[in-house]
Order: sequence, then C-alpha cells, then structure tokens
Amino acid sequence: MESDAGLVQVTNFRGGLAVDNDLDHAERHSDEAVDLKLIFKEFIEHFRVRNDHLYMAMLRGNLAAGIYFVEVEMSHLQQFSGALFDALHTYPTKALPLFEHAVWELAQEQRLLPPLGRQNSIQVQIYWSIPPTSLRLLAQASVARLVCVSGIVVKVSACHARCVRAAIQCTSCSSKTFINGGRSIDLPPNCLENGGRGPGAGPAGPGGGGQRRCRPNPYTLLPMECEYEDQQIIKIQELPEDVPTGELPRHVTVVVDRYLVDRVSPGSRVQIAGIVSVQEKRGGIENGSKGGSKGSRSAAGLRAQYLRCVGLKSITAQKGWGSVQKCETKI
Repeated sequence: MESDAGLVQVTNFRGGLAVDNDLDHAERHSDEAVDLKLIFKEFIEHFRVRNDHLYMAMLRGNLAAGIYFVEVEMSHLQQFSGALFDALHTYPTKALPLFEHAVWELAQEQRLLPPLGRQNSIQVQIYWSIPPTSLRLLAQASVARLVCVSGIVVKVSACHARCVRAAIQCTSCSSKTFINGGRSIDLPPNCLENGGRGPGAGPAGPGGGGQRRCRPNPYTLLPMECEYEDQQIIKIQELPEDVPTGELPRHVTVVVDRYLVDRVSPGSRVQIAGIVSVQEKRGGIENGSKGGSKGSRSAAGLRAQYLRCVGLKSITAQKGWGSVQKCETKI
C-alpha cells in the first residue's frame, strides 16, 4: 500500500478542490474583464445620438488635437449596457482601467494615434447627471464606489508631477527596466536580469549570460526616463444652501489628475464624480501629539477619507442640480 504522506488536499465547504476553485475564480474574472473591454469598445464605436456617433467623433477630434481623453455620460452607459454601468458604479477602481485600455486599443485599431507619440494612455472622464450625494452622507457610502457630489472649491494646490512608471538601472550590469510608480517607489533588492533569482542561480544567473552576479540593492532611479502624470489636490466644501441651520459646513479632499487639473479655482461651484477612497493618517500630526510614537500607535487604525476625481463639472446656476456644464479643457 502506497503512503499518502505529504499528499494533502484542501477542500472548501461547497465541495471540490480549493485550488481548482481559485483557478476557476481567476479565469472567470479574466473572462469578465475581456467581456467588459469588448462591450466598452462597442459602446465607444457604435453609440449614437440622433444618428451621430458621439463618442467615436469625440475620440477622433480629441486625438487629432493632441488631447488624450474622452468624456462619457453615465446615462449613456446605462442605456447601452447595464453590465458596463453596474461594473463602473460598483467596482470603478477595476472597471475604469479596463475602459481606458479598451479605448487605447480602439484608437490603435483605427490608427488614430501618432506614430512617434510618447503618450500611452487615454483618460476616460465620467459625468453623472443625477442629484448629488451630500458630503455629510459620504461616510455611509461604501469605499471604492463611484459617487456624485457637489460643493464649492475652497482650496487648490499647485499642480505637481506624479511618477506612474519608474525607469531604473542596475549599477552593476547597466540593464534597464521599468516598474510601477506611485506615492513611493520600492526598488527591487536584486538585479532582475542577472543574479536576481536567489542563491540557487549560482555565480552566473539564468539571465546573466555567464556574467558574475550583481551586487545586492543595485538599482538607481532614472528621473529623466520615468513617466509622469499631472496631479492636483483640491478641497471642496458644502454649498451654503446645503448646510443645515446651526451646523458648520463639511468639506472633503479631492484628488484630480491628468486632464482634470487646473480646471477650477477657489470659489468655483463644482459637481464631481469620484471614487470614495481612504488613506492612512499620520499619527503625530492629526492627533496633535508632540512625541510622535504614542500618537502613531493611537492613529494606527485611522484612515482619512478623500475622493479620487474621475469627472468634473462647473455649476453655472445656483438653482437645481441639473444646471451644470463641463469645464473647458485648457490646452
């Protein structure tokens, strides 16, 4: 009788192997992503308003003018496909990158992109003509969901560049590669081309071509070869007519990027479509502690709420939520 030692199979409560279930789950999500991209490409290419291909004409015109974005109305998405609307409303952080990649693929298929252009993304801006949610109710909204709010701009920061794709170079073998950027960039501890595969690779790693392994922590950042995007932080406050009697107005921080920057100034009334997000609070600052360590421990679980803007309108009239117009893009 053969021994079964070491052959362990973990099952879930629904039956079947857990590993197979995870693979099926991943494949299902991959298929859903492909389907969403295909449907969104059909939406951009075929959606019509009074026999005019609204979004295809907008895409052609914007790319011809050198501006890489397209403005999408949520009501049009809902008319064309409930799946697109539900995905963007419920999972905007996953759906929006898929939509932007779909638009980029469509532009490549239609040969709308310049042959030597460095731009590698097209921004999808979302506009939602519904009664906006009160800033007082944002705490009840689910994190990472799409919401629509309105307010008056009280503070605007200077525009700054945020690294979205970092170029790094090994100081030992001079190989270059790219990694994802963000608020902080974590450099790989080992060379990815030569000797970055652990001690088992030997003195000549599989990717080293017979050369000696590179030293630990060999990478340096190449700032002039990184890819950046514009980013700006604004703060909006409740409209005066929305503040209950005897209450102080609420405010929220909004992060805008790419073609949404430099569109508003303090005093502007705006309507924003954004994704409810959170970030970690800094212990010593928010808690007013001077020592830092005690305040950091007390604030370890605290998160500050903000909105990641995906669409911005300027309110031109004080009556009614529908009297809005899209801000003009500055080129």
